[in-house]
Amino acid sequence: MTDQQMVLLAEIQRLALEASRKTGRRVYHEVQGWGNGQVWSVVRALGACSKSVHQSDINIAPSGYESGLMSDSSVHTLAEQHDALEAWMSEIQQRQEVAA
Repeated sequence: MTDQQMVLLAEIQRLALEASRKTGRRVYHEVQGWGNGQVWSVVRALGACSKSVHQSDINIAPSGYESGLMSDSSVHTLAEQHDALEAWMSEIQQRQEVAA
């Protein structure tokens, strides 16, 4: 894992906290380190009844190579994971403003 990836993981964590505060939803970013050097970055936002309303999962290989953990995911890098969470947060905020 590179220093840049470590910085991006911290930024995703900050964004998850901001998304929770701004949307009123439970949003979390979980980072799992594996003994073989792999790291997983998991983002989830939960709605009613703890149903997942946004999710992305990234695997970072010891070499630094990033890939999506789910084969049907359109998110394959930490930068895409960050951008997807930011877009989801913006979409929810826009919905809340329209409803207000």
